[in-house]
Amino acid sequence: MISVLSVLTALGPDVADHFAETVESVVAQRLPAGVELEWIVCVDGPPGVIDLELPDDPRITVVHSGRPGGPGLCRNVAATRSTGSVLRNLDADDVLLPGALAADVRTLSDPRYGWCTSEALDLLPDGTTRAFATGGRDRDIARGEIVEQWRRSETLDVHVCTLAVRRRLFWAAGGYTALPRSEDVALLARLSAQCVGRHRSEPGLLYRKWPGQITAVDRDESNRAVRESITAALSS
Repeated sequence: MISVLSVLTALGPDVADHFAETVESVVAQRLPAGVELEWIVCVDGPPGVIDLELPDDPRITVVHSGRPGGPGLCRNVAATRSTGSVLRNLDADDVLLPGALAADVRTLSDPRYGWCTSEALDLLPDGTTRAFATGGRDRDIARGEIVEQWRRSETLDVHVCTLAVRRRLFWAAGGYTALPRSEDVALLARLSAQCVGRHRSEPGLLYRKWPGQITAVDRDESNRAVRESITAALSS
């Protein structure tokens, strides 16, 4: 039974300008009866690195990484301060759509699934949205399917930024990987190697597209080599 869902957010100075919309989207979420929401925001660095303005809401906890380490480290730190049996990632520049967290709870109330994702819409700089090209239907994700997708390409047909996962599986997989990028995809690949997931076709997230986001930075061959090493290990 799910009694607490914990949202984990890594907040760095580069995305702080977009954070207000993220805050509004979280505090507006409504969960099923008997399920509580907690939101752990981990600031990437020491206290004072970001001037935070947050509502007086007991569901929100702010922690600091101490020294800058990137989003994966911050999410892991946030996870250590959480209490929920389900952990839900939310990037600090993205926006939850109404009902997104309630849908995660309903999905993971089914013991067949260890994790879940949903469709997302790209949020463009002019405020318009467009569909993110995924599988486009409700479906189970078989064990190992994400590993195989990542082995073939850097692009998955599920949106990793919408990931919700059972706490015990998150830690069994080692949390977010210590990588310079794709730390979230590496986690999802390890989860996929362990258990079945579920993808929902109903969009649960507005994924902000803007020039400063980490995924807009040019990729290099070292990232490809790391990906190939991880997928080879998971496939062996």
